[in-house]
Amino acid sequence: MSSSSRNSNRRSNANEQPGSSSQGAGNQPKRRRLAPRSETVRNDDEGYKELSGQMASMSRQLRKMYDMQASSANAVSMFMNAHANGVFNGAPAGPVLPATISPSVPAQPSLSESQMSAIILDLIHEKMWIRDLKSNDPIEIAENEARRKWNTDQWIDHQDNVKIVKYLREYILSQPRAAGFWPSMVVAKIKNNYKTFYRSVNMSEEAGIIKKHNARINSRMREILNRRIITYETNWEIIDAEMGPKEGNAHEMAYLNVLRKEVMSDGESGVEDFGEGVSLKVVKIACPSWRSDELNRLLAIIDRISKDRDLRKGQSKSKPKTPRIQRGVKVVPVPTSLSTILPPWSIRDE
Repeated sequence: MSSSSRNSNRRSNANEQPGSSSQGAGNQPKRRRLAPRSETVRNDDEGYKELSGQMASMSRQLRKMYDMQASSANAVSMFMNAHANGVFNGAPAGPVLPATISPSVPAQPSLSESQMSAIILDLIHEKMWIRDLKSNDPIEIAENEARRKWNTDQWIDHQDNVKIVKYLREYILSQPRAAGFWPSMVVAKIKNNYKTFYRSVNMSEEAGIIKKHNARINSRMREILNRRIITYETNWEIIDAEMGPKEGNAHEMAYLNVLRKEVMSDGESGVEDFGEGVSLKVVKIACPSWRSDELNRLLAIIDRISKDRDLRKGQSKSKPKTPRIQRGVKVVPVPTSLSTILPPWSIRDE
């Protein structure tokens, strides 16, 4: 082969791209040109920024919606409470204020359950027949007879009583004083009124006497308890010093926790004959057998201080108290409500 031919072949081979030769072309993969990496990274960053912006926008919208709902709920709650309390206290409820405007008078606290019960009971009495009406006015008597009356010969689910429940429910919920009262509570109070009226009508004479007797005892025990608590709270340093320390007692007002209604003596009203034609209405006291001597001593100290205080203030200025006379011991076990509360020294060992 001449030199010119060899040079021609070399130039031809040099101009051919790798893999373009016919020899082994089918076995070698074809190379592709890859895109620059910097462009891919730039596109990913732009997508992330766009997504973050959308999420931030959605978060702002959700917060705005939540704030609007919270403001609306607060405005409604404020109006309902102010309306109910304003009417209950005899003051005008006033217009509805937007949530963003603060009222000149702070919103009143919500009514307690006892206050709502009193309002419901008062509204019931306005429409229901009064059994023991104490009036000789013919107009009042006629108005009372025209009112609704429970059918105490039947249960609460009788159609006569069901109609009354529905009537009272609609009437009470329509009254401004009952604004915001939930219907289920109103219906429950109406049914409780029926139960109370049913028991009073169908109670036997003997059961009525026992009920009144127990009510007097309970009222007397509460009165004695309140007086002893007031006396102890104002003279606890003197009483604690006279009683002395007890194991497990607090450093201040150590004996306040034992002054409970169940600890008080059971009193029975009666007439005591003192001889020579002298008789006096007294309260005969029966001390519970479970009370220890130390607990009885504590109560005696409190009663002595209370009596001295009444003498200093002048007994003539206050309502005279019925004399209390100790009459034996009433054998009763420790009430279950006190067995785990009272300290050991206050309970008598069997």
